[in-house]
Amino acid sequence: MNNKRYASNVLLATNMISVGIDVARLNVMLLVGQPKLTSEYIQASSRVGRSYPGVAFVQYDATKSRDRSHYERFRAYHESFYRFVEPTGATPFSKPARERALHAVVTAMLSLCPLSIRPIRPAPVRTRPSPAVARGVVL
Repeated sequence: MNNKRYASNVLLATNMISVGIDVARLNVMLLVGQPKLTSEYIQASSRVGRSYPGVAFVQYDATKSRDRSHYERFRAYHESFYRFVEPTGATPFSKPARERALHAVVTAMLSLCPLSIRPIRPAPVRTRPSPAVARGVVL
């Protein structure tokens, strides 16, 4: 037989792998227990098989009713698990997110904009206060 020895690379991770690790050569994964959210399960299990074919194994805990339910309905769940993805609390395009962040985006864009396309005009010089300031009106 072939007596060649190959290195084995192992990556141990907590649930942070669902958003934090992007290693293209991962091809085997063992998920210990069903993650709480379906979106987290999809994210974590999709970390394998990017460059090469991959497989994800799930080790369920028979003492947990949620894990047992996923085991008993494994095929039906996986054929339609995108239906079970929970809606996100906030999207980057929701109205409150736009209201809170638009000024920062505009400021950043203007500060990064090349000087050649920025209008260069001197600030207006006022020799006397504006009428609102003269009356003591605070805007």
